[in-house]
Amino acid sequence: VACVALASVACIVFFARIHMLMGYAHRFLYPYGQVLWLTLFAPMVVMGGVLVRERVRSVLARRVWVAVFVAAVVALSGWTVWRMGRQAYERGDFAIIETNALDSDGYRRAGRVLDEAASRTGRQLTLFHHNMGELMYFAPRWDSIDPVGLVDRYVSRHGFDVDYVFGRKPELFLLPSMERERITPYGAELFPDISESLYRDPRMEGYEYLGYYPDLVFGRDGRMHVLASRAWLGEAGWAEGFLRREMDLVEPVSGRP
Repeated sequence: VACVALASVACIVFFARIHMLMGYAHRFLYPYGQVLWLTLFAPMVVMGGVLVRERVRSVLARRVWVAVFVAAVVALSGWTVWRMGRQAYERGDFAIIETNALDSDGYRRAGRVLDEAASRTGRQLTLFHHNMGELMYFAPRWDSIDPVGLVDRYVSRHGFDVDYVFGRKPELFLLPSMERERITPYGAELFPDISESLYRDPRMEGYEYLGYYPDLVFGRDGRMHVLASRAWLGEAGWAEGFLRREMDLVEPVSGRP
């Protein structure tokens, strides 16, 4: 039991402080996948300890057997992380998360800036973004268009539809990209239609490119690109400067992607 508890604590510390390489499609497996392995193997470790205690008289031999069980849990967990992380790296579809707190800080800052923008505008605004969790938690004055459909009833029932997206007339597009200098699809295995239909749609000309947000990294060198509706920018003359300043948006060297 003590060995299982120690392994569990080690798992928590690992995911709290150690750099993590994770594939976009597998992001929900961390750290829950490793906790699942611990849960499955915990009874085996306990049973192994009981058997060793009953059958093995040598204290040293008992410790060796318990160490073997714990090592099996650690090895299988590590193999899972390595295999999925390596696949994501080879595809170029990954994110390196230094700590959970650091990742959350980027979304927290962006969400609070966006919420302030909606408050100044005086009405609920709509944004398109792939991550509806952390960002929308900090920006409750915004409605959302979720390309995956987790929190979007239309998309969950009918799939991603570019006409639906532009029909909602979002004030803001937050587009994760594989590059910082131009907008290229990120997470293509989840958003296969976006790469062709949304990113290059002529209706995107109605949006002003403001720059990329430096606090979130996607893939090897990707960033989150921000595009705002020209109609909204005309309505709220302060909005462009406010977003550029408060989010520290960076203009790519090559200009608009």
